[in-house]
Amino acid sequence: MPFKDKEKNREYQKKWAQKNRESQKQYFRKIRIKVIQFLGGKCVNCGCDDFEALELNHKNGGGAREQRELGSRTKQLYLDILSGRRKKEEFDLRCRVCNSLHYLTELKGIKDKWKIVYIK
Repeated sequence: MPFKDKEKNREYQKKWAQKNRESQKQYFRKIRIKVIQFLGGKCVNCGCDDFEALELNHKNGGGAREQRELGSRTKQLYLDILSGRRKKEEFDLRCRVCNSLHYLTELKGIKDKWKIVYIK
């Protein structure tokens, strides 16, 4: 901690974050791209390969619970996947639409009511 005074330290951290916001966004985006490529680069259900639409899916559920318990630590989760601290088999890639479908069909048990088709 650069300052012993908590208020001065808080102000320093705030200025640092503002100054480095763009480089942090670029770093996060780079890590996200690596994870998406590592997990196959497209939705396992419909084949969507639009980077902005893809989401990391916990195959057995629990993603929301994990986020509540750990807070917003998505970057750390991505780093854990890339380093092997989290198993690749725990996750897959789904577009936002198919991720919602997975939640409804596999985790809530509402089956055989939807069909999703991705058109390029």
